[in-house]
Amino acid sequence: MTPTSKRLTNYRWAIFSFFGFIASTIGLFLILSLVTSDTLGMFSGVLFYIIIIPFGLVAAGFLFGALKSYARANGKNIHGTLEFGGPAMIFVLLMYSGIYFQNNFTEHGTFSLYIYFYGDQAKATKLTGGEVQFITNGSPIIKAIDNEGHVSISYPADARGRKINIDPNIDSYQKNQIAATIPEDSDTLDVIVTKKSYTTDIYGYIYDGQGLVPKGVLTLEWAGINVPIDANGKYKSTLPYPPGTVKNLKLFLDNKIIYNIDQAIQDEIFDIKIPLQ
Repeated sequence: MTPTSKRLTNYRWAIFSFFGFIASTIGLFLILSLVTSDTLGMFSGVLFYIIIIPFGLVAAGFLFGALKSYARANGKNIHGTLEFGGPAMIFVLLMYSGIYFQNNFTEHGTFSLYIYFYGDQAKATKLTGGEVQFITNGSPIIKAIDNEGHVSISYPADARGRKINIDPNIDSYQKNQIAATIPEDSDTLDVIVTKKSYTTDIYGYIYDGQGLVPKGVLTLEWAGINVPIDANGKYKSTLPYPPGTVKNLKLFLDNKIIYNIDQAIQDEIFDIKIPLQ
């Protein structure tokens, strides 16, 4: 192959730059689709600006090399006339559009929504710690709740009024998905989280050292709750505490206390053996 055949001719340059221009155009439309479908505003305008620079350079390479551009200056001093046009103007417009888009995207295109979490309707209990998951069309977004009891998340300006799903994970509070609406005229959103409700079914028998039901009137109090007892000495009830919670247990016989201990609530049979009277 002769040295002449290795040269990048005008035709080859045009073909090379043309395919580069087509690939860059496809890439630009992909970027725009990411921006328009980004409901959480995670696609940075700065990133768009960085990507559009090489796109503009490729476009300029094709336009300058294949179509030619021109610039002409008239006059002999600073007050002369400068004409600037042709395909090169497209490059300038691309760069200007990138700057304009980046500025408007970062300053006016998004806003930060501050979501506060409370443990009661009166909003007297602000919840801190734990994390929250935001369910969107894409991958779930997980954020930690800070010491001020809120998380912040960026949304595009046109997201106001949209429905969002919030899934908080906070100790001692129910973990269920909460449907909310992004406020139209506010950057804060209050979420009420329901405290977990625990219950434990308790049951067992009461007998003395001989395995017999004590004679007389038996009264059982566990965690301050009166627990019914049948004629066979069997007790059964439901306490509003999780298993393992230690609460005071008292047993009365004919209104006289005969059993008084702090006992862990059982979710299985728990017999109460009392000393012989």
